[in-house]
Amino acid sequence: MIIHRFINRRFPRMHISRRIAFLLSILLILGCGGEDSVHTPIVDSVGDENSIHDVLVSTPYYPTTLGSRWVYRNTDGSEWTRQVAEIDFVNRHDFLLFFSDNPPLEENEEAGQFVFVKAPSYFVKSERIVRPISLKELQYKIGGTIEVPYKISKTVHGIFNGIELNTRYQFVGSRTYKIHGLERGDFSLLASPLVPGKTWKALDLRFSLEHTLTPQWFFHSLDAHLEIWAKIGANRASIVTPAGTFEDCLEIQYYQTRFQIETTELNLPRLGGAQAAEFPRVWKEIRKYVEAEIPKTAETEIRKAMPHFQSASLWLAPEVGPVKIQDSSGISELIAFDIKRTSN
Repeated sequence: MIIHRFINRRFPRMHISRRIAFLLSILLILGCGGEDSVHTPIVDSVGDENSIHDVLVSTPYYPTTLGSRWVYRNTDGSEWTRQVAEIDFVNRHDFLLFFSDNPPLEENEEAGQFVFVKAPSYFVKSERIVRPISLKELQYKIGGTIEVPYKISKTVHGIFNGIELNTRYQFVGSRTYKIHGLERGDFSLLASPLVPGKTWKALDLRFSLEHTLTPQWFFHSLDAHLEIWAKIGANRASIVTPAGTFEDCLEIQYYQTRFQIETTELNLPRLGGAQAAEFPRVWKEIRKYVEAEIPKTAETEIRKAMPHFQSASLWLAPEVGPVKIQDSSGISELIAFDIKRTSN
């Protein structure tokens, strides 16, 4: 099975149960056509669907024909080569596209900074080109932790055993939040129609962070939401590279929108025991203060702990593909290319 070979190739150590779950999610992805109406398909397939060599696979701005080759030079003078190494068809219009990169980009890139703009494989559909990514690639580790320091203090005036006292409450130290939830998402590299000014949601991730002490003093959870959007520049551009000057290029920018904590839940035990019974107003005030401060402090510190996503850009030339790439590693410019053509 094509997808089974893909999973074995990309995730050789994955447990069989996780492979089954992953396979089902891939089938769901490939079966969904999206909610938006599509007028200009990216992929146009013709010929015998049982023979990939007889099928013309072409995209206006991202050629995918077997053997097509691009050579890029980075800002530091180093070079890397990309070639379409394999195409596995799911049906006549949807296929898995595999690149071979020399040197392998995954070994040189730092996780979490838009390495998926130069991903080694994609799902190509008639209305989009996507790449499933994991939270690990985004520096979010499921089951991992984030340390949140707290420094909360409150002085409360009250009467205890007939004596007026100013009681100072302090909550100082750090608390560990564990990351749960979504393990993967789909990064949409391209979405049709490719026209100036178009925008689309490139990535939508939702996950949660939870803190529980043992023995439990309080439970606190936050649901987080991260979006990355893509936008095509308003005007087509002329891009000059060592490989030549390319006209009518589209620039696609990928950028993070505001990281959001959407919901928060805090459960506190009863405070104070015997003293709370004699000192009810003070404990009630302390509890109200803590309930307000814990979520606020946690949200502030978790935002600081989240990795910063640098923007990335692609410049695409008709019938050539990416001629210039800018991401966290710098700028890569096209220095040579060989786009294979297939006949009907």
